[in-house]
Amino acid sequence: MIRFGVASNSDSFYSEGYKGTEQAMWWLAKRGLAAFEYSFGRGVSIGEAKREAIRQEALKHNIALSAHAPYYVNLCTDDTEKTKKSFMFIVQSIEALRDFGGNRVVVHIGSASKQARDISFKNAQVNLEALANTLAKSALVSGGADKPSGSSGALPSKAMDNNLLICLETMGKINQFGNLEEVVALCKISPLFIPCIDFGHINARGGGALTIFKGGKLDFSASKDAYKKVLDYVGEQLGESILKKLHIHFSKIMYSKQGEVKHLNFADEIEPTNKDIIFKPYGPCYKPLMHLLKEYKMDKAVVICESKGHQAEDANQMLEYFNSINN
Repeated sequence: MIRFGVASNSDSFYSEGYKGTEQAMWWLAKRGLAAFEYSFGRGVSIGEAKREAIRQEALKHNIALSAHAPYYVNLCTDDTEKTKKSFMFIVQSIEALRDFGGNRVVVHIGSASKQARDISFKNAQVNLEALANTLAKSALVSGGADKPSGSSGALPSKAMDNNLLICLETMGKINQFGNLEEVVALCKISPLFIPCIDFGHINARGGGALTIFKGGKLDFSASKDAYKKVLDYVGEQLGESILKKLHIHFSKIMYSKQGEVKHLNFADEIEPTNKDIIFKPYGPCYKPLMHLLKEYKMDKAVVICESKGHQAEDANQMLEYFNSINN
């Protein structure tokens, strides 16, 4: 079944008096949500007892767990030390995720900085190939005693089977490395990699590319076609099996000529305060996408809502609309 869920805990989770992420498993399940993405954005620092508590509660309430690797990861570099640290961050995220019982790790490929994009791509390609090879030679697969360089301990078993997926994310700023074409091309390196398609990022990067207006109103058909082009591109390049199990991030995002500015909630209507901010109702609108998820039978996909504070409420909106669509 397709799963809808959240990235980190919503404001309402804390306002209702809850504190621990393990409590979020029950809290989400009672709202009909079935996925949770744990952020290691600032580093992986979570104890064994906490990991086990989250694992037990997720299992009990049928919550699929994913994790976001630290933002410090940069695979676009040819600096050996920086690459080693990036591998360490990813491996640590995998270790924690597997302790949770989860199977998807989201990774930002890195920063192009001032180097040419083709150089960034080549560096990312070389580093991702090395990462896949390093994991393949670890105790995870071979059963030997070796472990990836930088790891604090042996990786959990089965991490290199098809159950573990490293989800390479599409980015929202124009000068960031990781547009749709770059991400999809890099996912061809190994079955370990699949895209994390962030539709809010794609919309922001394209100046509203997924939110088409006509006569001051959303052109549903044209917007649906824009989403369809993204999904079809993934399917054509990577195959239907990858398309059906996509990892999806979704949020409404304010953007400028440079792309992403900040995440919003679905209910937010923000007037621009800076002449550089492009204003037409910020999107994207989730409804056309929900129809495509249903039509394409993407029953193994995971949709993670990254709204700013209203993740659960907005995820519920998507879930309810998706369920209202007749096959």
